Amino acid sequence: MFGTDPLEELSIPDGTQIKEHDLVTDGDVFIGGQSAIELGVRGGTVVAGERVSIGGDLEADGDCRLDMWCEIDGNVLVGSDAYLGERVHITGQLIVSG
Repeated sequence: MFGTDPLEELSIPDGTQIKEHDLVTDGDVFIGGQSAIELGVRGGTVVAGERVSIGGDLEADGDCRLDMWCEIDGNVLVGSDAYLGERVHITGQLIVSG
């Protein structure tokens, strides 16, 4: 039997909280390509595939990697390094402390 692609399904780990405007976890966040999240995202390292849309602020304690054509409707706050693909659009500010 062949395994399934882990990015083809929604998986929310234990300890993840849905706050007023954000999905919050202590671990890393991996968002599969062409996903749309209507809230902000906070976590360790945040990786988003191609054409991901996030409807709020994105906060990464570690690295942040956004693939091509990502849309972030808010600020992007990064604790380490930020890697942005072509045509990434951030409506707010990009703040990198690493």
